Formats: sequence, C-alpha cells, structure tokens
Amino acid sequence: MHFPRQSAFETSVPSIYQPWDLQHLHLPEFFTPEARARRDTTYRAYCAQAEHIVVATRWVKEDLAAQYDIDPGCITVVNPPPVTLAYVPPRPEDVDAIANRLGLPDRFAYYPAQTWGHKNHERLLEALGELRRAGLDVPLVCSGHPNERDAAVLDRATELGLGGLVTMLGFLTTEEIQVVYERATMLVFPSLYEGWGLPILEAFAAGLPVACSTATSLPELVGDAAVVFDPTDAGAIAAAIRRIWLEAPLRAELSERGRARLGAFDWDRTARVLRALYRQVGRRPLSRDERELLQATPPV
Repeated sequence: MHFPRQSAFETSVPSIYQPWDLQHLHLPEFFTPEARARRDTTYRAYCAQAEHIVVATRWVKEDLAAQYDIDPGCITVVNPPPVTLAYVPPRPEDVDAIANRLGLPDRFAYYPAQTWGHKNHERLLEALGELRRAGLDVPLVCSGHPNERDAAVLDRATELGLGGLVTMLGFLTTEEIQVVYERATMLVFPSLYEGWGLPILEAFAAGLPVACSTATSLPELVGDAAVVFDPTDAGAIAAAIRRIWLEAPLRAELSERGRARLGAFDWDRTARVLRALYRQVGRRPLSRDERELLQATPPV
C-alpha cells in the first residue's frame, strides 16, 4: 500500500509512506501545540510502520533522516513532475473568455498558494508596497483554495495602499489555471518552507519566468532558472520582481532556462521508479534497470 500524502492509517499490509515535509518542526509558530504534537506522533508512527519511505527532494530526505533518526537507505527521493502536463488545454476560442471572466489584468505577477502562514503573502505584499512607493505598480493575482486567512491578507493589502492591485481568484479549474499561467508576466514564489515546489515546475512548463525564495529545497529545484531572493526581506523580493518585470531579455532567458530545467523531470521515469519500489516492497525480484533506477541520484 502506498500512502502518497502525509495522512495514513495503521495496516499490516507492507506500505510506502510519503511525508512531504516536517514543517511543524521548523516553523512551529504556524501550528497550535496540539497540531504539532499530532503531526509529530502520526508522522513518526507511519514512518516506523512503513517498509519504505518516499520523499520529494534530497533536502527532505536529509531532514527526515536527521529529525527522526531514520536510515537514509530506507528513504527514496522521487521528484514529481508538474501535473499541468496532464491537463487538457482549453480551446483557443475559449481563452479570452476565461481571462475576461477571471478579470485578469493585462500584466501581472502570479502566486498560486493558499494563504497559509508559511506561504508568506504578507511579506510579498510589503514588497509590492515598496515598488508602488517607488513608482512601479505590479498587479498580483493569487489563487488557491479559500481559507480563513484570506480576509487578513486582503486587509493587509489595503493597509499597504494596494487596493485594486491584488486579485484573489480562489480555487481554479484545470482550464482556468492554464489560462492564468499563459497570461501572467511572471511567477513569484516567496514561500518560507517547501518540501517541493510544484507551481515552479508548472511555471517552467508554461514558459513563465520565476522569482523564487531561497528557502529549504527551492534553490536546488530552480537551479539557474530563476531570480532568487531571501523570503524574509521585502526589499529583496521587490528587487527580484522589479528585474523580471522590467527586463524583457531576462524574462526570455529565464523562460528558456525554465523549459530546459523542466527536462530533468519526467512522468515516465517517476512511474518506473515507483513501480520498482512497489516490486521491492512486495518482495519481487528487480531487473537490472530497476536496481539502477533506485540507485540513481535524483535531480533535486
């Protein structure tokens, strides 16, 4: 049995557990004591129960092995490609109608993330406020399933004088998200903590230039295909946004680098690695190719 999310249950069936991160240990301020205790207890129990553990990056593997005293040989890194590659594209004649329905500006920075604390929306807004005071307006479009922090984020935008400059779209359909990626000028990703960064790969797939946080696994994920910044420094975020927003040659270069970087992530290889793990956990003999797949160093 493969548990592909951090939730699981007790079972006597040989299992693979896939914890995406240990954020509760690194940013405890974003969790109640009860939530921290619940996560720590359940993650440890499911790691101990599992025959094998899968994580998204080498960074998470090292962190998990260190925090929970797990043999690194029991952990395999599987870098997941972007799910947008599997989406059915909208019909060309529908694109303008979708963009109009969403109210997309002519140019905008895009941030797809729920407004959880570690996603750092408030500091991104501070960066946009700095840019506005310097005479540069950069509209921001956000998406993600609505939650209880959305109102506070919008209130902060108003406090910073960004009224009308910030659009929150909520949860998007597969067609809508493709239109947003197509129409955006850039992706900005100021997260304070990520075990992976699927929106970055989605941006690479769309040819969208990226400004990205230097937190946790993100620098290894983007390589040379993004302008990076310290996510705790609003001035640094503003400077990265300014560069991409104003420099067309940089946008073109980042788009090319992003597409090249995306080539390191492949759904066929992902499926073959997982199949090899399933066979290993099921006590099936592995082929030479399967053994080589499991021994290979992942890109991130």
